[in-house]
Amino acid sequence: AVSDEIWWWGNRYPIGTPTKNGHVYTWVVENVYMTQGEGMIRTLRFENQGGIERFSSAEHIYIYNDGYYNITFTINAETEQMQLNVEPVAATY
Repeated sequence: AVSDEIWWWGNRYPIGTPTKNGHVYTWVVENVYMTQGEGMIRTLRFENQGGIERFSSAEHIYIYNDGYYNITFTINAETEQMQLNVEPVAATY
């Protein structure tokens, strides 16, 4: 994660480009080390409002145990429904 120099919301972790299936966009981030605490997945909507990025929505995450996690975040652009799945990575020993 890197320091958020724009919004000052703490640290941010860019999740890259989504895959697209019709109107459904899916971001997958695997093996992310997360520590106990609260976090958010935020989306920004770029609109012509004086060149300002407007906060659009957020999904809260609360991590109970330090460890590695896989995160899947899906947005249906037609219905604006969002789904967030955070799964611990299974131990391989």
